[in-house]
Amino acid sequence: HVLNADPAREKDNVEMIDTMGMSYEDLYAQYLTDLRIKGTLQKTIRKDAVKGFEVILTYSREREDIDVEEWAKESLEWIDRNFNPQGHEIRTTDPETGEDKTYQVQNIKHAILHMDESKPHLHAFVVPIDDKGHLNSHYYNSGRQKFIQLQTDYAKTMKKFGLDRGEENSVATPVQMSRYYNNIKKAVEAHLPDPLPKETAEEYRKRAEEEVYQPALCSHNDQMV
Repeated sequence: HVLNADPAREKDNVEMIDTMGMSYEDLYAQYLTDLRIKGTLQKTIRKDAVKGFEVILTYSREREDIDVEEWAKESLEWIDRNFNPQGHEIRTTDPETGEDKTYQVQNIKHAILHMDESKPHLHAFVVPIDDKGHLNSHYYNSGRQKFIQLQTDYAKTMKKFGLDRGEENSVATPVQMSRYYNNIKKAVEAHLPDPLPKETAEEYRKRAEEEVYQPALCSHNDQMV
């Protein structure tokens, strides 16, 4: 529960992959137990191993013309392709018989479309199992270049919605961009005060400058700094 969420809109959130009441820790433990039974998982997991990823997908808030349901569906399919082994298959060799075995897996353990905040966004919880059935975050996240590649690939997938990739190597943060859009909105909605009864044009000009224009200009300069 986050402070900027609107409780009245919580009913609009959509569980695209339900946890069935389980915590992320429970989902992780259940998944690893299943892999151990299959005999694919390495026996010991390092204490500092990455147990899961949270993937968050969204788009700029000014886009109100997008079919959110279709966007969420396409986004989840993109997560499914990029955070599962190819074909959802893990392949291993039975150490006792030498027999090659193939199993189907699903790394995406939870996905929810949030509609109760300032803009729609999709959260997904991923347990990073590789194509050999091992817990291996590096298989999906091999560093900064991999993140850039993922963002570029996602943008290509979203072209059908008229969305473009964010500027590569931008120094702007999401908080700064949010503040920028809020300031733009305030500027568009800004208006001068109504004239007072019997107020002359010169009196009105002076009052508007002192009460509205000068404070707004000072605030704008302060924001720029």
